[in-house]
Amino acid sequence: MNLFRVKSVLTIVFISYLTIFIMRVINSLFVIHKWTSFFDNLGIFLTISTLLIGIAALFLYKLLGPLYHITSSSGNNLISAAEQASLLAKAKKTSARVTLLLIVVNIIGFIIGPAIVMFISNRLGPAVYDAPLFGVVIALNSAFGLMAALFELSVIDLFLLPLKKKLGIYSFDRSERELSIKTKIVLTGIAGAYFLSVLVGSASYGWFRFVQSGGVTSFLGELLLLMIFGLTINVLLLYILAHSISHRLKINKQQLLKLTEGADLNEQISIDQF
Repeated sequence: MNLFRVKSVLTIVFISYLTIFIMRVINSLFVIHKWTSFFDNLGIFLTISTLLIGIAALFLYKLLGPLYHITSSSGNNLISAAEQASLLAKAKKTSARVTLLLIVVNIIGFIIGPAIVMFISNRLGPAVYDAPLFGVVIALNSAFGLMAALFELSVIDLFLLPLKKKLGIYSFDRSERELSIKTKIVLTGIAGAYFLSVLVGSASYGWFRFVQSGGVTSFLGELLLLMIFGLTINVLLLYILAHSISHRLKINKQQLLKLTEGADLNEQISIDQF
């Protein structure tokens, strides 16, 4: 059962580094319009990013500990009933804490890293990053950070569902509960719209500031390419979210069937997740 902790950590590492790579490509080719800027202070940026990703991975591994221990000890007498109850209470808080951790770390990480790199770039050479460009780059990076966090949350949620089913965790106290499905859908929609608008807006700013030649057709071609990319990312995220919702509905259906067959009426259906 410890495998799900390793898979969760590898998920945030893979998605984070992939997002960093794509983000720098977009920034270099569609905002700065200078492909060599991809390598500007890359070592410093990767050092900061690796440090933040490592901290997030360690915290995530630790946060998933109670869930691992309770599922490992479930059905045996290795620990007392009181200890199991304590672990279960901590496990119920796992999803909410994981959500907070990933959103905060990703947004802060994707803002602090680029901000430090731009500051160093201005100190070492000509001040390329003035206030408007600084704001555009920060907005673009925050959008990528938010999308990375939502991807990580959606994938990790899929990993956790079978464990929650095993433990019978179908509802949470209001202070402990994770994001509801309705909230996730709304948040995904808002984040997707923000991501797409920032992509188009930052590319438009970069074109009018840095491109000295080229016609409207070339400009519209870049915007179309970025819109296709943005929509593809949104569709992929919605697909993962829909897959997670489908799993939840299957669990609810199984619980409902148990109720109708005269099983334990204390069984709960996670209707409050909606």
